[in-house]
Amino acid sequence: MILELKAEERVKALPVLEESFSGMYLWHSKKTLFGCERVFALFENTIVGVIMLKRLSKRAGYVYYIATRPAFRRKGYASKLLEHSLQLFKDEGVEEVYASVREDNKPSLTLFESFGFKEIGFADLAKRYGKFEAFKLYSEMMVVPGEKLLVLRLTQGCSPR
Repeated sequence: MILELKAEERVKALPVLEESFSGMYLWHSKKTLFGCERVFALFENTIVGVIMLKRLSKRAGYVYYIATRPAFRRKGYASKLLEHSLQLFKDEGVEEVYASVREDNKPSLTLFESFGFKEIGFADLAKRYGKFEAFKLYSEMMVVPGEKLLVLRLTQGCSPR
């Protein structure tokens, strides 16, 4: 079951983040947990995974973090969270969804690619939105060196291939 966590419930998702991230990513994921617009949790008697989302503009959405507790990985839970989120964005009229993933995070790259996400560079983002808006979007997404920026056009569908 996937439920949206209200602000006062988000503390329940901390164990997922603490088991999934370290260093800068742990610090930032905790900060984002309490500051982002929407957080959804997948429950199997306990919270096994979370996804954090933000609407960047009328046409663009962003997946900040997706995390599954190590004991529950490779069972399709991250796919369920991502599929739920993509459908939510699509229902809200979002045209494209972005995510940034560390270049060496093969499981996350494989997950996003299985849904049709493709790598996009800053130049392509600037062509779509103009340079000023692209800089603004890039800074909101907090893409850092060593990460790939990915995009999915929702008009292409949002189910794994």
